[in-house]
Amino acid sequence: AFLGQLYHAYSLHEPARIAYHNATILAPRDYRWFYLKGRVCQEQGRLEEALEHFATVRTLNPDYLACTVHQGLALLELGRQRPEIAVLDADLYKSTRTVLFREEFPERFIDVGISEADMISMAAGMAASGLIAYANSFAMFITTICYLPLRIQIAYPRLNVKLVGSSAGLTQGPDGASHQSLEDIALMR
Repeated sequence: AFLGQLYHAYSLHEPARIAYHNATILAPRDYRWFYLKGRVCQEQGRLEEALEHFATVRTLNPDYLACTVHQGLALLELGRQRPEIAVLDADLYKSTRTVLFREEFPERFIDVGISEADMISMAAGMAASGLIAYANSFAMFITTICYLPLRIQIAYPRLNVKLVGSSAGLTQGPDGASHQSLEDIALMR
């Protein structure tokens, strides 16, 4: 499994897949192997296979999956139930797992690129037209970069926009200070 993680980190997908497969043979009911296999499948665009692996993880150890995986699965389920839901992401759809929604509902998914403030403006427009917009990014970006558009375009008119900020606080440690925020919750009070 360690070799699988190492191969995966260097985008060597086929060796990673083989290493994960061998790990599941050695420890067939260890939820971590299924999680890693799910991540590889997701990054290779094999969504159905990834969802099967994540479902196995949920069965074996429901507390293990990252919050973003639960977020992605929840958005997918909401999208299946409610056609008025649209999802926006700021070039982080693999990290925030909105890729799951994108694969099933491409017509209701918008990747705005590295443009969080524009994403908020688009979400406000969607909400004003009757859609329920879920705007996703890292908490640092969706709170600090977007504070003024959030205040003026969403809060004042009380629009139905859901802000989803993942990786809050210091949880993005390896990405450095530009991705860390201690003021994110204070700004949104």
